[in-house]
Amino acid sequence: MKRILFIVFAVCCALIACDKHDELKQGFATVDTYAQLPHCVIINADFDADETAYIKLVDAGSQEVIWSRKADKHRNKFVVGGFQSGQLLDYELQLDDQVIDEGQITLPTLPDDYAAFVDVKTEGKPDMGGKCLLVNKMSMPSGVFLFDENGQVVWSRLSDNFVKMVKMTKRGTLLTLEDNTGDKFGNGNLIYETTLSGDTLVALEYGKGGFDRMAHHDVVLTARGTYAFITNVNVNGMVVDGITELNAYGDKVWDWDMAQHVLPVEPGQTFNQPWGNSIFEDEDGNYLLSFRALSQIWTVNSATGKVLMKFGQGSQGAIGKDMLPMYQHHAQLPKANELLLFDNGHFTERPSSRIMKYLLNENGEVEQVSTCINLPQDLFSPFMSAVEPYPDGYIVASSITKKIAGLNWEGQKLWEMKMGDRMFRAQLVNWEAY
Repeated sequence: MKRILFIVFAVCCALIACDKHDELKQGFATVDTYAQLPHCVIINADFDADETAYIKLVDAGSQEVIWSRKADKHRNKFVVGGFQSGQLLDYELQLDDQVIDEGQITLPTLPDDYAAFVDVKTEGKPDMGGKCLLVNKMSMPSGVFLFDENGQVVWSRLSDNFVKMVKMTKRGTLLTLEDNTGDKFGNGNLIYETTLSGDTLVALEYGKGGFDRMAHHDVVLTARGTYAFITNVNVNGMVVDGITELNAYGDKVWDWDMAQHVLPVEPGQTFNQPWGNSIFEDEDGNYLLSFRALSQIWTVNSATGKVLMKFGQGSQGAIGKDMLPMYQHHAQLPKANELLLFDNGHFTERPSSRIMKYLLNENGEVEQVSTCINLPQDLFSPFMSAVEPYPDGYIVASSITKKIAGLNWEGQKLWEMKMGDRMFRAQLVNWEAY
């Protein structure tokens, strides 16, 4: 009798477990589109899936799996990109093989004003390891775009503001500096941290809270979770650069300016704004700054404001003058002892651009040249631009010539993409991981 009761109990438990497993797979989900995201769909899901379940977006006609990801009950929003603007999509949304939503959608149409920008011409065969290039359109109407190795848009977000800068953070969000004041230079009055699905996590606006100085060119999300950016500071009618650091609520955490380092101006000398164009946080939490007009790189202590290092034109050291940067951009530390930058050059003083990498000593000072690559003349860019290492070499964004190129470690061009408009930088990102 006991054996019979046990068997009945076991069968009931199995049936309950089976019912529960089916219930887990009877989630609710929708596939949504947004006019500002014309190349992707957003899957909003509500389910309590087990660890083995997969959520899939399937072509309803061919049953081809367009996108698949392991279901996560702690995450309910997913971005699926790679569609063509205006595409008609008959879809099924499946949790494993069970349909939990189906329908037909038409993606928003990309406005004609963007057509030239996304018409990318590719030469050579880019090998980006499945990653994509993140760029911003440096004209109105503006926006942010991800291009794959074929030069095709896989994701985009259009903006009513002028997007001055974009970068993907280490936590997979987008950090942008934007402007809605009509500023003609590098200034922006809006700093946003957003998700790829279009949710705004942080919105900082000039004139509110501690945001009392316009942002200039570049912003960084620090390891402390704050937002540090280059600013303009007016001192007795002369504009110098500084740093403002805000928390996510817009409260000022810290600020600094370089007035005492560059002012007063000696009689008979002219003064130009130092024109900071990049900010980078090193492993100690200090700031590496690039000042274009000075042709110098500085490191500033993020707690005291003490200038820890100055390197570039006019600095004393073992580096010969011809190996010093000129109007450089995008200074960064790919390794603790390496300084990498895009050395822009100048229309008349040196009409060519270079990739420069320097080795630093234990005190964080530049000790010697590690790499000097003279870029092909068609990549000469006296303004803006960027460089970053990737597994097989470097990716260079030549803003003025509207080109992004892949170079090997010796500097030979392997491929290039000709964009339809200027971009500030290009960042290689694994966006599908987010």
